[in-house]
Amino acid sequence: QASTRDRALIAVNRASELAWSYLRSQYAFRLHAGESLDGSLPDLSPEGAQRRTRLGQELQRILATVDDEALPHQFALTAKLLRYYADAWSKDAERYWLACDPVGCLFHGPFAQTAYTGGYFFGFVGRALAEFRFERDGDGERYLVLLADIGRLLRQIHARTDGQAQRGIRIHRPQLPGVRELLAALRARAAANYPVDPARLAKLENSEALAAAIRQRVEQGVVAAFDHLIAQLDSDYERQAPEGVGMNNLPGGRQVYEDLVRMHTTMAMTP
Repeated sequence: QASTRDRALIAVNRASELAWSYLRSQYAFRLHAGESLDGSLPDLSPEGAQRRTRLGQELQRILATVDDEALPHQFALTAKLLRYYADAWSKDAERYWLACDPVGCLFHGPFAQTAYTGGYFFGFVGRALAEFRFERDGDGERYLVLLADIGRLLRQIHARTDGQAQRGIRIHRPQLPGVRELLAALRARAAANYPVDPARLAKLENSEALAAAIRQRVEQGVVAAFDHLIAQLDSDYERQAPEGVGMNNLPGGRQVYEDLVRMHTTMAMTP
């Protein structure tokens, strides 16, 4: 019969496997590991938040009976780190309209269009596309799928922004000029850098046709999605945006901010 310590070790190993399976599938980890980004871009839909919440809750369930004092030091540290991620993920659905994490490293922000959320993300994506290597059959199709995934993410940001506005959650008015400038810059960068010169496709068949297909997908799927995001932040949106700065100016924002402060500092501090 397994001892208390053995059961705790098994639980920590199981939780580690689940957490790592998710983390290593995310684009930030794959990019730093030099792996492809196929299927790894974030899911900013309500359904994606629900899936992360279920993962966090499952990790909490597995670790609920683990006594860290019964574990070797390195396993106790692992259990604490796993609880940190589990607690954060378990609240993703609850705070979906007020906190998103496009980068995938628990670096939350209320709006996906700002520099410290979407700005970071699209910086990583631009680097990945610039370094994408076209060496064998199928690489062109993989690039097209990646572009489609970027378009999907932009549409999710648009849908989330619309849902936020319906709940009275809008980008702060003083922040809007910078957000518009960032979106315009990201759009220009996508239009200029996401298409691929046929010379990069020399190892593939039908390089000219593939280059044309890539350009079409960039224009119709990515650039057009950026246009929709820019148009969304129109004068009517600005008129209803809060004048003050800070999450306390957003409905429910103060509670989420206090929760994030506790998460990042591990202390009950007054913001």
